[in-house]
Amino acid sequence: MPTGRRALGLAAAAVVVLLAACAGGSGSQVRGVGTQGPLDAEAGSRAATPVLDLAVRLEQHLAAASPGSDVTVAPLPVASSLAQARVGAAGTTAEELDRVLGAASVEGGAATLASGVASLDRIVRSRSGTQRDASGRTGTVSVDLVDGLWLPKDTPFEQGWLDELATTWDAGVHTTDFRSDPETARRAMNDWASSATRGHIDQLVPRGSVPPTTRLVAAGAAYLKAPWLTPFDEARTRLAPFRHLDSTTTTVPMMRNPGLRDVRLGTGDGWTAVDLPYLGRDLWMTVIVPADGRFGEVEAGLDGSRLGDLLASLTPATVDLSLPRFGFTTDAPLTDALRDLGLADAMDPLAADLTGISPEPLSISSVLQQTYLAVAEQGTEATATNPTPPAPSTTAGRASTSTSTGTTGTTGTTGSTGGGGSAVAPSGVAPSTPSATVVTVDRPFLVVVRDRSSGAPLLYGRVLSPNG
Repeated sequence: MPTGRRALGLAAAAVVVLLAACAGGSGSQVRGVGTQGPLDAEAGSRAATPVLDLAVRLEQHLAAASPGSDVTVAPLPVASSLAQARVGAAGTTAEELDRVLGAASVEGGAATLASGVASLDRIVRSRSGTQRDASGRTGTVSVDLVDGLWLPKDTPFEQGWLDELATTWDAGVHTTDFRSDPETARRAMNDWASSATRGHIDQLVPRGSVPPTTRLVAAGAAYLKAPWLTPFDEARTRLAPFRHLDSTTTTVPMMRNPGLRDVRLGTGDGWTAVDLPYLGRDLWMTVIVPADGRFGEVEAGLDGSRLGDLLASLTPATVDLSLPRFGFTTDAPLTDALRDLGLADAMDPLAADLTGISPEPLSISSVLQQTYLAVAEQGTEATATNPTPPAPSTTAGRASTSTSTGTTGTTGTTGSTGGGGSAVAPSGVAPSTPSATVVTVDRPFLVVVRDRSSGAPLLYGRVLSPNG
């Protein structure tokens, strides 16, 4: 999927967890007995912070491993895969999975966390469909979440584990021939993911990643496409300076909406955040802009609880927002990150205990994820046009992320007025709405996409070099 497309609120993610045996076509499905119970919104609320914390910790690891790269993670597929494996875990393996998933922070422990993660999955899925705003404008929000467990066709299953998957996740087990034809098995999993996400995730399992010794694959995929509640006007997009972490400056397509009213805003120690709703007001994207020189400090200082508090602190505001158009793919294994987070025995073929899944010895061998996130003006997929160069400015100085309340002026490269006086916008630049807070995102930032009422995080990441 090319990053040059205008795909506002477009995101795709895929995660694969491979559990390999100690020793050395198409798929079918085996289901346990029972039907899925009612959605547990309270358990979902309890699970939201641990899932958000998992997202933050994974992002921090990937950021440390690739300090100059844009990064996103999709925590729900990871949490679902690990939680389903946890149902069949025992001993130290179960304890490690509980720590990584944050089960101890949830009243009721692992069982409540599993129910909560499954409920968050159902809540997010329910956001798909036609949405409308107060004026009657309609649009389609697409959310596709899929996860499934794949085992060799001759694997004996523990019935209790199968029944738990059926009643908690409404899921069965897919079987395929890993040992005799791993490449066909790989294609079967990719076809399954492609069908479930309507073609958006079609390379869930890379070539060569499924050896004949593979005995269990826990796979998940997520796709989101959603239009803004208040779109940006493409005519206002300009090339504008963006200052990177190394203090170099490049020009990027900078969208602008001078009068965003349906947003939330907040500031804290070293950061400013703007919360933007998608059509329907269920899904929101939060842009967190660290102060100049404090990006690393803010990024490293967050965890699930602190990020949750930050999101909860945002309040309604009118904002004159300038935001880069961007799109990028993150394709990085999560194996090392999860090992560092505590999955040691669980990844050791001689120490892992997943006997609740099967009497055959299993261990987690690798975790793979691919995400794609694109943000643009309207939420449609179309060929991007060249943005208009910035209008000449008589105001000297470098670009900066800034906020100012109660002024009609703009800041950074477009100039501003001081002392609350009247502003005259440069030629070709729309003036701010009176009393709007000006936020110009012209330096690296963090981004969260979530379901606001449940707190379910869909994506979390950072943007260092927007390329729209």
